[in-house]
Amino acid sequence: MEKRGLFEHAKERQLDKILEKYGDNISNINDLTAGEDPSLLFYILVNKFGYLLEPESLKGQSVDAIKVRRKIHNIIEKVGPIFLSNPQIIENRYKLMYPTAVNPPREKGIILPKEPVIWAANHAFKDDTLATVLAAYRHAYILFGSLPQFFNTLDGVTAAMNGVVMTNRKVKTSRAVSVEKSSQVLKNGADLIMFPEGVWNKTPEKLLIDLWPGIYRIAKETGAKVVPVVHYLRDCTAKKSKDNIIHTVVDDPIRIDNLSEKDGLRYLRDTMATWYYLMMEKYGRSMRDIEISNNSSYNDCWEKHLNERVATAKRYDPEIEFCADYRPKDKVEPEDVFEQIANISNITPANKDHVEYAKQLVKMRNERNYQRRF
Repeated sequence: MEKRGLFEHAKERQLDKILEKYGDNISNINDLTAGEDPSLLFYILVNKFGYLLEPESLKGQSVDAIKVRRKIHNIIEKVGPIFLSNPQIIENRYKLMYPTAVNPPREKGIILPKEPVIWAANHAFKDDTLATVLAAYRHAYILFGSLPQFFNTLDGVTAAMNGVVMTNRKVKTSRAVSVEKSSQVLKNGADLIMFPEGVWNKTPEKLLIDLWPGIYRIAKETGAKVVPVVHYLRDCTAKKSKDNIIHTVVDDPIRIDNLSEKDGLRYLRDTMATWYYLMMEKYGRSMRDIEISNNSSYNDCWEKHLNERVATAKRYDPEIEFCADYRPKDKVEPEDVFEQIANISNITPANKDHVEYAKQLVKMRNERNYQRRF
């Protein structure tokens, strides 16, 4: 017991040192551990790659470092498919656009500019980062925001070998610095992979959720074009199967920096959502009665699905996942007005029924706010 006490004390002292050293970019140690007991690997990775958390550090992003990681990328390309939970195919875009055509135009692939680009992928399942790395036509650094997965799993090793820019989505200054660092990576000649949704899309009625403006600001700063990379996986909780494939569209590079921020983000989101819809129409096989099955309602079915999906992640930090979706301040949802009515304190016989009805609607909305519940 005494030895264990000494061990626990040493571990706590080490965690305190980590928090003290990187305190400007982490709100608490759970940002790195997701509330789980740190493994030996955790201490090794923090010691080796903790510099990624430092706002002033550009280590690993120099021109020479990029050259080294490009060579490593050649190995990742060859062995990466082995580690996908589902097989992946790159879609013929014309077959999606003209599903009834007997002889659709041949897919010629995209033409990339010589300058660095931003690969923008949708976010929905545990292998979407690796699937994007494999779908990209050339090596790209990853804007990495899942700190527990990086520092407490072997994914951190392979990601660092590939090249990353780290961001703590909980800390505003860290998000701002990651934009600066990402821009510097592009200026140094490397491509960049981003997931502009910032978090898995868990909202059933939305093909994509709102995009964080960081991708627009990086494109504006560097003039980089954006390449949409859109994945569709019918069932991200099922085991590897030839019938459950990661379908991926790699689209032509587009410019968003010549538009306003709002229009640029909307253009990118609409482009990505269109490809997602076309793949969902072609490969989605779900029927409502089959999906609901033994569940009492679709809501129960979706909650069960989300619980299963979350369980596929190696390290999942609910604290950040509950609030990492972007919600523009100027965007007002129609149901928001009911919250103001529900919070009325001056209840009178004239408004009593209206307030009670508004409270019911707010409760229903909160129950269906899956994005901030899972």
